[in-house]
Amino acid sequence: MTTTITPSRRAHRGDRIRISHHRGKKTERLTLRVLWRSGAGIIGIATSGEIYDTAWEEAKGDTPGQRGQHHFRPQERHWRCYADGLYRYQHGIMHALMGGDQRLPQIAELQLLCRQVNVEIQPADKISLAELIAIQENVDRLYGAIANGSSPELLEAAEQLTCCVLVRDNQAVNGFQLCVVKARLHAVDRRFLERLQNILGWQPQYLARFAVAQQGCRQAKELLKRTVHCLQSVRDTLHYDQRRERPRSIDALKELLADIKRWGLIKPFVAWSEHMVNDLSELITRMQHPYNSNDERIIKEKLHILIQASQFKLLQGPLENTIWLLSRSLEFASVLPNQTLERHLGWLRREAGPINDSQWQQPMVKPFLAQIAKANEALRHDDRKSMLEKLKEASRLM
Repeated sequence: MTTTITPSRRAHRGDRIRISHHRGKKTERLTLRVLWRSGAGIIGIATSGEIYDTAWEEAKGDTPGQRGQHHFRPQERHWRCYADGLYRYQHGIMHALMGGDQRLPQIAELQLLCRQVNVEIQPADKISLAELIAIQENVDRLYGAIANGSSPELLEAAEQLTCCVLVRDNQAVNGFQLCVVKARLHAVDRRFLERLQNILGWQPQYLARFAVAQQGCRQAKELLKRTVHCLQSVRDTLHYDQRRERPRSIDALKELLADIKRWGLIKPFVAWSEHMVNDLSELITRMQHPYNSNDERIIKEKLHILIQASQFKLLQGPLENTIWLLSRSLEFASVLPNQTLERHLGWLRREAGPINDSQWQQPMVKPFLAQIAKANEALRHDDRKSMLEKLKEASRLM
């Protein structure tokens, strides 16, 4: 069976597209299934379950006016990979949005200071050396705030500020040079405005993607809860003499199986889905044939194993929420008391502790609890970076 490839600019949900992804110095050719498409671009899934989305075109033009005419749209020649899948994709979008919200007031404050400095610069015969020195300090403060910026607008603004010299050799510069400084500060003001417009330009796109990621996480949680409920219902109603209930149970398992197969395309649900699909298919086949009380016991034991595996997988969402809160506190210096983290870790230990993984193909509960214990130890030593790595490792085990 041949796979139909659709040009990315005409692709819709469910279509397959080919992309070139740059990983370091290497370029990979990949086939993606389109998960979502709108004006905010494409979100695609690789065969390995990794999520890819499109980067943004940089504003083109030699002047702020020309670049200001740029309309932000996805650049489908450049793709970003989220190797850990759905939860980390949501984290990446939230980090970007929080970073934008944090930078907007900072840049607005710098722009206000720039305009204030420009107003304070008076003709050479109307301003004293002491006043110029005070103004020069504000110029240096502006430069220090953006010297390490990475965006083209801030880099251009920093370059302009390096030429804003009001005092040289403890003497005021002449009137002509003061006029040049005012012109350069006006250019810096325009760059700040351009940077603000750029952030406001991509924020709606990220909000649209965040809505998709949030909906995906919510649907994953609902699927896991429904899986546990469905398997428990089948286990509790199963009896080899009650043949009327058997077709209903089989139909419920078949419907569940179809939903789990769809989620098997996306990390971090690939391995869980693969095991669930194999075991459920075997159970359905067994239930479709006559069976005795011994067969019923085997089926119920298998259902119990699948229930516990799904309950364990259900813990990944709360764990990823803890990872997000911790990474946010590290990156944005947000308040996150140790007591809150201790409660989260304690809840995870209590929920995972009773799960019996002795009959799983690969036991994961004990290694998971070991990573949680290491994270708790790192928290006691106030080493939050190490704690974050331990929690990520625990998530990878799931």
